[in-house]
Parts: sequence; C-alpha cells; structure tokens
Amino acid sequence: AYMFKGGFGSIGVFQKDISNFFVATSQAGTPELLAQYGVIAEEGSDLEYTIVSRGNGGDARVRGLEFTYRQNLLFLPRWASGVQVFANYTRANLSGSNVADFTGFNPETLSWGVNLNRKRFVLKFNATQQAETKRGSVAVNALTPANTYDYQAALKSYVLAGEIRIHKHLSAYATWNNFNEQGQKSITRRYVAGSTPEEIRTFSIIDRGSLLVVGVKGSF
Repeated sequence: AYMFKGGFGSIGVFQKDISNFFVATSQAGTPELLAQYGVIAEEGSDLEYTIVSRGNGGDARVRGLEFTYRQNLLFLPRWASGVQVFANYTRANLSGSNVADFTGFNPETLSWGVNLNRKRFVLKFNATQQAETKRGSVAVNALTPANTYDYQAALKSYVLAGEIRIHKHLSAYATWNNFNEQGQKSITRRYVAGSTPEEIRTFSIIDRGSLLVVGVKGSF
C-alpha cells in the first residue's frame, strides 16, 4: 500500500486453498437405486434415469492479483471541489484436482467510478465489469452430454446515485441502476468447455432493463 497526496493505492497478491467444496456426482438410475427415492421403474423399460447428487470433495487453489486506487482531485477549482475517482481490479487463476467441479469462480472483475461529495449533497457513479462466471452442472439427459455447465455471461452494470439534504433530519435520494441504453441483460450460457460451438452456447436471456428508485428518508 502507498499513500499519495489526497489519495491511496495498493497492490496485493493472494492465494486461497479450498478443500471439500460441493461436487456433483452422476450415476445411472437402476431400479434398486430408484426405489430408494420412491420411483418405481421396471427392468428393461424405455425410461432412462440419471441421479445427480451433491457432496463434499476435491480441492482447488485460487491465486490472484488485487489492485485498488482512490484519488481526491485536489487540483480542481473550488467550485468543482469534492470530486474523487476510484478503481478496483481483481484477476484470479484457478487450479487443482477438481477444477471442473468448482463453481462460482469469477476470474476477473473491474470496478471504477466517480464520487462528488459536498456539504448538502452527494452524487456517485459506479461501473462494474465482471467476466463470465461458472455456475452449476446440468443433469445428463438425451440432449445434454456429460460435463455440461451453466455459465453467467460477462456482465456490465452502471449505477448512478444521489442524495440531497433538504433539512437537518430529512433527505431525498435517487438511485438509477443500469441507465445505459440497453439496460442490463442477464445471459446464461450452457456448454461443454472445449467442444460446444460458440454460436449455440447461449441458453437464456433475461432483459432486466433499468431500475429507478426515488424516495425520502429522515432521522429523528
């Protein structure tokens, strides 16, 4: 870490050793095994079942780099005082014996923004970019091969927030999420790494649009 005039910056490296996380196990549903779950299936029937269970096991190691920086723009004229810029960046690499079963891992995140702090009001802008994140495994069936996983596609989000003090005990505020032209789309991609063609990996798209919240708050 290092202190600058009106600012602060730091760079760090980290390592996380993780063991006995959740892993998914798939096995053919024999009549004897299905009976344990109350499902009756006759031997030789056309129905094929796959039982997916979760348990603890495996190990993984996450190594990465973190960078953060905040700076008050002291050189601005008095009428523009109170402006602060910031940026945070994280990059990580995953390794281990059960990497394929490790979910929720995000390899890269970038967050940056600008804050304006005055005596009577505060205005903040924040932007976040997140790389594709692995979610969970998908049960094997006639259309889904083994080692298929869902992934949250890369995301970009923008938030503009402000607050103004009307009275000593009363303030008005507003928060505008994803105010860009396209809003925010939550995209799920489903594929087998290294084999599913890129053009058919998109599984679902949820258009969340933008969200504006306006209100007042008081303290007594």
